[in-house]
Amino acid sequence: MRGKGYATKADLETDPFYRMGAFQRIAPKHCRANDAASLLTSIGVDIEALPFVFEARKVMQHRHLYAHNVGVLDQKYVDDWRELTGEDLAQDPRVQEYKQRDLLWFDPLDRLTENINDLRNFVRALS
Repeated sequence: MRGKGYATKADLETDPFYRMGAFQRIAPKHCRANDAASLLTSIGVDIEALPFVFEARKVMQHRHLYAHNVGVLDQKYVDDWRELTGEDLAQDPRVQEYKQRDLLWFDPLDRLTENINDLRNFVRALS
């Protein structure tokens, strides 16, 4: 089906017109020549030394979940979260069925205010 109204995220991903959006990443493994992280590194800013970098990475991970998946948990989020934090969401009993059906993951929203403040602190550390 082309357009709005996909029954599942899997249906959306099989649409030949579907493409993931790009976002400036702050995780070193995702840096490309035009990313903000690469730019900062090229002018001598050590991203790893900045306060709140870990928290900012978590915020970006959550942003991806909601901006691109409308909160539907997928394998990419589960894998990236495990790599970033060491926490395996696939072992969480509330998450067991995410591969069989679309599962909305709202846990990050419970910490939204805290996450926004952490991201603010990270950005302030850049100046």
